[in-house]
Amino acid sequence: MLMPLRGMPLYVTRLCQYLPQVNKEHQLLYFINKGYEHNDRPENYLPLLDSLEAHPNVRLINKDDEAQIRWEQVFLPRLARKHKIDLLHMPGNRVPFFADIPLVATVHDVMEYRFLLDQKYPISWSQNRSLRMLQYNLRRRLYAVLTYRYGMPRALRLITVSNYSADDIASTLSVDKQYISVIHHGVDREYLQERPCPREQRSHTLMLGGDSYQKNPEAALACWAQVSPIFQQQYPLKIIGFSGTESSSLLQALKKFGLDEAVEVKGWVPQPEMVEYMKHAVLFLFPSRYEGFGFPLIQAMACGTPVISTNKSSIPEVLGEVGFQLDPDDSIGMSKAVEQLLSDSNLWLQQSKAGFIRSKQFVWENSARKHLDLYEELLCRRQ
Repeated sequence: MLMPLRGMPLYVTRLCQYLPQVNKEHQLLYFINKGYEHNDRPENYLPLLDSLEAHPNVRLINKDDEAQIRWEQVFLPRLARKHKIDLLHMPGNRVPFFADIPLVATVHDVMEYRFLLDQKYPISWSQNRSLRMLQYNLRRRLYAVLTYRYGMPRALRLITVSNYSADDIASTLSVDKQYISVIHHGVDREYLQERPCPREQRSHTLMLGGDSYQKNPEAALACWAQVSPIFQQQYPLKIIGFSGTESSSLLQALKKFGLDEAVEVKGWVPQPEMVEYMKHAVLFLFPSRYEGFGFPLIQAMACGTPVISTNKSSIPEVLGEVGFQLDPDDSIGMSKAVEQLLSDSNLWLQQSKAGFIRSKQFVWENSARKHLDLYEELLCRRQ
């Protein structure tokens, strides 16, 4: 509820929505915190909560608190004990440390943990500007490190979103891989087109506005700068979902390559608008260095939009044989792939169809059912 649905919030929301549909035997209790200071406006999230509570096997239990850590470590265990739950699923890379409750946790990836331990990113006074902010960031960093090193290994089972993430979690956190279950995400129905738009109805090239080293915006823009001006004008690059500042690497790269006047940069958009951008894109440029899963890949494929991405982390697992999969630093190779797709209509159509077929393997109902199967397996073991 903190931002437009993507990544972890999208997973949590869809799991909460689809579990009641595949589960007919178990009562589901959703513990929520309407009082968290960074929540979205109530008018934006209350309709979702109402739709969840409309299911006869769902009950929402709210406990207001402004502090996320206190809510997770103090109030959540109390609520779980009070309501005598049989199994607690923590779906967002966090767990209570001292709760005497059977626990399963979803660890989407370990990027956060690696970032926190990377000496290249120390917490400095200049970054925080006040003693209070410095203390806040130090506390959150310590909390996250303890979560991964101490909290996660205590779970009965860890869930993750790709085989790549399972291997990464096992090696990084020293967890036996047999205790990690891989359950892929699904693709939202809004992206699934009965008949993807033909190329003639597509007007632009699409890139998402990730501003981190992991998202690799500089390579994407280096690639685009080398594309023929004819294609640049015919299918102008649009960057959607940007949330950085004037000093961001993405904006700096636009200036570096002389693209700041030619490329449209837009912030977060509602999902219906995002679907329109995706289904009318002639190709999707996604040169990420690291993805635990990569929602945008299956969203693009569901729209029949050809993908140019990388051969790193979970991306080959999600794409399968679809798309151009290049080294993240190979901007020349990416630019050649762009020109191949835009100059060869048969290749474009082949990639569009292959991606559309591939996307149908990612179904939220299947994902929810696999979660339910795991819950039941763990509950049976404890009887």
